[in-house]
Amino acid sequence: MNTARGNTRFGVILLAVVLLLAPLKAFAAPGGNCSISSTPLTFMPYDFLDSVATNGTGTISISCAPPETSVNVAIGPSSNSGGFSPRRMKNSLSADTLDYNIYTNLVSPQVWGDNTNGTTTVNISNTVIKKNNFPDIIVYGRIAPLQNVSVGNYSEQLTVTINY
Repeated sequence: MNTARGNTRFGVILLAVVLLLAPLKAFAAPGGNCSISSTPLTFMPYDFLDSVATNGTGTISISCAPPETSVNVAIGPSSNSGGFSPRRMKNSLSADTLDYNIYTNLVSPQVWGDNTNGTTTVNISNTVIKKNNFPDIIVYGRIAPLQNVSVGNYSEQLTVTINY
């Protein structure tokens, strides 16, 4: 019996400001027991004169067969900044970047990463094992205020890793 403990799978989460990107299709590595899909993390239009941060949400969905009892979800660093704090989305028509980050929640925000450089991951338990699905995981995003950037569409792709 293959319990699949210690396996790692990768997927991508799409982030967008103003522009909604198509959701990620389910992903599973060959021979893997779990698949991952997401809806884009989207934000309201960003006003660089507003002194309040702009928030947004997206979701990650995980399905495992045979069912796993828990998974650990990590989100990789920004390809544009090379790190977690800040992550940066890039303007599709210029070299401008927009600082933002992803959090496990917005009440007591902890940067969602891979447990390095002060970041944390999310552990989730499957309470309804027979369905093979975990509850959707909400991804909370926040764009830092008062960034003087050009108008346009900003986006970035991040790697989501699930360990089970």
